[in-house]
Amino acid sequence: PRVQDLFEKAVETYRQANRLDLAVRTAELYERVALIPKAQVLRADLNTEWARTTRERGQKTKEPATRKKDEATARELFRQAAEAHAEAAKVLAEKADKDEHLWLSAVCSFDGQDYARAAEKLTKILEVDLENVDRQSEGWYLLGESYRNLKDADKGMAREAYKNCVANDARFTCRARYQLAMIDIESGNIDSAIDNLDQNLKIDHRDPDLEAQEKSRFALSSLLYQGSSRLTQKNYRRVVQLLESSIDRCAVTPEAVRARFQLADSYRQLADQRFFDRTISGKTSPEAQTHYLGEVRTSLTRAAEEFAKLEDLLQDAELTSLLTVKQRVETPFIVAQCWFDLGEYDKALQKWEELAKKWGSSHEGLWALGDTVRCYSIMGDVTQLRQRVEQIRTILGTIEGLSDTDKQHWRDWLTQVSKIPSEKDRERGREQERLIIEPRSPAPVPRQP
Repeated sequence: PRVQDLFEKAVETYRQANRLDLAVRTAELYERVALIPKAQVLRADLNTEWARTTRERGQKTKEPATRKKDEATARELFRQAAEAHAEAAKVLAEKADKDEHLWLSAVCSFDGQDYARAAEKLTKILEVDLENVDRQSEGWYLLGESYRNLKDADKGMAREAYKNCVANDARFTCRARYQLAMIDIESGNIDSAIDNLDQNLKIDHRDPDLEAQEKSRFALSSLLYQGSSRLTQKNYRRVVQLLESSIDRCAVTPEAVRARFQLADSYRQLADQRFFDRTISGKTSPEAQTHYLGEVRTSLTRAAEEFAKLEDLLQDAELTSLLTVKQRVETPFIVAQCWFDLGEYDKALQKWEELAKKWGSSHEGLWALGDTVRCYSIMGDVTQLRQRVEQIRTILGTIEGLSDTDKQHWRDWLTQVSKIPSEKDRERGREQERLIIEPRSPAPVPRQP
């Protein structure tokens, strides 16, 4: 007994000092003198704790090589933990204790990404209905995840497991329904995917799964936003409804950053749609005109705010990894365009000047310079406008990849804008309201594909 006590104190000392490696080695030696099954259970628990600690450390580090090493170590430790729990189950007499360690062995195999062994163990466990419905739900979900992650993934088996999980209507229902939606998306069954994601957001669950609901919200928003020919004003409005009240509460992840872009662009598209509605409505009352103008300004203001938040995140390549290169490049240009559309010409001009300086003699730099011409035009600063026109003419020949057709397009546009009369001559102030709603330069700035 004194030797056993000494080993147990040593294990606890190493454990408190966070030397789980020494704790596990000591527990292995302890098996020679301990009463069965005390040492086996202790070693299983220590292996699991060591694996989780290593995984958490890897998730927190920002160094890719260190993170990769810790992830690999954690996988191996989880597999060792799975074996330790299986050994503990063999020597335990009580059925409840035995079943508990068999369950923990299956979970550790899954966490160690040994999906074949995990699927085998979970299948045996789920052959009988478990008394704990939440554990039954988790078991079916992990089985579905195991099938989904196998090298030769069996989507049919995964789908069946997820469906069984949903049928339990317990803790892992939302996660399983989300994965069913992902399978539907891969197979092109978009309507079914939308239905599953919608249910995750609309149905009140006993135990709300905030992570699964957030993923469902982002996935549904993407489906609605990317609806191509099916995309209508209703879809854009739904994207706004899904994201506007929740996006700021979400953790800043690549998925959240992409969702913010979709929210910002949906606001912008709604502003365009409202202007279109005003245009085709023909003669409308002053009250209706004021209503349309108010809605356009509100949508444009929200678009400018969201695109500005997005611009602050562009320095982090990892966070913006789900945005296309085009979206990352265009974001600050869109911020400026929103300010221009709102009549905030000084803000728009400042932003385009910064972009012109940043991009220099490139397609993007030419784009920014052309937009400053639009600003000078609407502000009535003909002197600055003509100076900028000459600057653009000078750099046209230095920009690589610009075709002769594109260059001629620019030259024609520059000739046209050079003829713009002064503010005083045109009395542009009388047109200000129209320009805020429908900003147009005397000739459109040539855009690059």
